[in-house]
Amino acid sequence: MEVDLDNIAHNLNEVRNFLRPDVKIVAMVKADGYGHGAVPVAVTALAGGADYLGVTCISEALELRHAGITAPLLVLGSVLPEEAAAVVRHNLTPALFSLAVARRLDQLAGSAGKRVNVHLAVDTGMGRYGLLPEETLDFARAVRELPNIFIEGIYTHFAAAFTADKHFTIGQFDRFRQIVEALAADGLFIPYQHAASSAAVLRYPETHLNMVRVGALLYGQGPVPEISTVVKLRPTWQLKARLVYVRNLPAGANIGYGQDFRLTKATTVAVFPVGFADGFMVQPVNRPVHLKDVIRQVGKDIARYLNLRRVRETVAVHGKPAPFLGRVGMQHCVLDVGGIEGVEAGETIALDGKRSTVNPRIARFYRESGKINRYRPGPSGVRKGVRVVRRID
Repeated sequence: MEVDLDNIAHNLNEVRNFLRPDVKIVAMVKADGYGHGAVPVAVTALAGGADYLGVTCISEALELRHAGITAPLLVLGSVLPEEAAAVVRHNLTPALFSLAVARRLDQLAGSAGKRVNVHLAVDTGMGRYGLLPEETLDFARAVRELPNIFIEGIYTHFAAAFTADKHFTIGQFDRFRQIVEALAADGLFIPYQHAASSAAVLRYPETHLNMVRVGALLYGQGPVPEISTVVKLRPTWQLKARLVYVRNLPAGANIGYGQDFRLTKATTVAVFPVGFADGFMVQPVNRPVHLKDVIRQVGKDIARYLNLRRVRETVAVHGKPAPFLGRVGMQHCVLDVGGIEGVEAGETIALDGKRSTVNPRIARFYRESGKINRYRPGPSGVRKGVRVVRRID
């Protein structure tokens, strides 16, 4: 897997130029930096002007701390009471919506002579983490009484900012603003307020407040159709592998598991050693919401059943589209390279995709300043608290 750190820096700069100068940026490096490698991406984001780094869980935060990163780390997932010691020890900033966790943090911080910064999580419609709007004021009052806890931020998470219907998102934002205003009226002014992640950053400038969370945009992934008119993103990764076997198969030959695919004519096929164990062709299962979604999906399934070439996924071989044949296996898939001249085993083929959930066992190589290096975390080479990796050429 090749990761282009220069393009990640470019994408961050595009977002920065779109925001007001006073808006802080949380660069999301959860899930191993969306599969790009959390440490190298974090280094690049901080060097490019990100103010915070965002992760989901304590283990993700500790990976960054152990690599030598000292920047503020916002842990947006749930923190259990037994994880409070790690929060205090490593100066993490957790999302807070549990009094049990708050009291444990306060106790441990007091013993260590520290103060823990927290961000209150408010559930305005996502239905996962957070306080309900009607619970927030009383919760904030209780936390305010804890001497070793400082409410540095408050945030909510939009559930549908990427959809065409703006009504729900605007409703979430209105509820969030009402909560912030109620807290201010009660004498609790919270420095950082954030609601917008990537889709809302583009579609709802009024939701920028004074902090935004940038994930998909950082990795060149456009969460809304109109993205190209707002920011100019660049791709940040490619998965590469070599063709391992090329041969001719006759008409009627079965390809892959389940006898799902049978050749209607003789062709040349190539075995590509990439499969769902590598994160390829792994798609989330989403329930269709509207009738048009059902019709679209059924139409695609019928077209695939009829083996219509235009709906089959392809990869470029010698600059021409080579369709995938049959099911994608755990570590192999088969390409139709019939009609493409000169295809041989050993050739390198590149795959692009929206999701970079590539198996960690696959080596990562990083392009930076025109050079390609392989990185691994390490304590040496720290520069101004930012450079935290050793290069291995």
